[in-house]
Parts: sequence; structure tokens; C-alpha cells
Amino acid sequence: MKRRLRLTRTVGVYAIKGANHRIKWGWAERNFVLVLVLVMCIKGNFGVMRELIYVGAGGFLGTILRYVVQLGLEPASSNFPLAVLLINLAGCLFLGWFFTITPAKWRISAEWRLLIGTGFTGAFTTFSTFSVDSIHLFQGRQVGLAVGYILLSVVIGLLMSFIGIKAGERMTSSRYPGESKQ
Repeated sequence: MKRRLRLTRTVGVYAIKGANHRIKWGWAERNFVLVLVLVMCIKGNFGVMRELIYVGAGGFLGTILRYVVQLGLEPASSNFPLAVLLINLAGCLFLGWFFTITPAKWRISAEWRLLIGTGFTGAFTTFSTFSVDSIHLFQGRQVGLAVGYILLSVVIGLLMSFIGIKAGERMTSSRYPGESKQ
């Protein structure tokens, strides 16, 4: 016997009825599912679900690591967002290196590149926090600190990405002991 599931709405909360239990959904969960279904319909298949799971898993891990690093680096009384700066710079270095080395040397699957590059690194680094921290510095009348933070983030971020790319290129072109030339 097939059980029929039905999406119902009660006072702003959506629920799936027909299962052994009710799953309550708020607006965020409902909108996420709607976007997910829309993306799958546009792509014409449900294979994108697997990609989204990889990105989500990487994002989960990257977010946790960012939170732990921020707890360890930045005291609550700090006026300068040092943790966010260091996290973003590390992410620039890593992403430049990662997307240079993986296609040439490691040949990992597209799903794992999504998990590590898009999910993990995308969640670990945070442009939105950088932007909000910059605004807060301006609002606190710390204009010099704000301008310095923005310049450090952008200029050194680009430099770190460049260094990461060059390190990846060097690793892909260097010969290791015992490696034959192809």
C-alpha cells in the first residue's frame, strides 16, 4: 500500500502529513526545498542533488573550522577583525593552490573539488563578514583602521592567491626523486 504524502500549511508552518510523524518546516526550509526542486527541474535530472550534498558537507566543515579559528584568535574586546583577515588570506592562498594542483597532479573527482573548493573553502572564508566588519569600523569612526583592513584584505588576498597558484604550478612542474619524466 502506497502512502500518500501531502504538504500542508498551518499558521505559517509547513508540515508533511502522511508519514508516521509530522515534520515541521519553517519558511527557510520550505524555500530551500523549493529552490532545490527548481534547480533539479532546470537541470532536467536529479544528479545535481549529489553535487549539492558534497557542497553542503564541505560547507558544514568549513563553517565549523572558521568558527573555531575565530574563537581562538579574536578576543571579544578586539577592535580589529584579525581572525577574519587571517581566515580570508589563508583561504585565498589555499584556493589558488588547490585549483591549480588538483587538475594537474591529483586528479580528484569533480564532486571532491566541489566539497573542498566550493563548499569547505567557500564557507571557511567569508566576504560578508569582511564587509560587515569594515562597515562597523567606519561606523565606529575608525576610518584609518577600516581603510587599512580593506586594503590589507584585498591587496594581500590577491597576493596570497597568486602565491598559491604559483606554488601549485611549481608543484605540478617539479620532478620528485624517482619520478620519471613523461
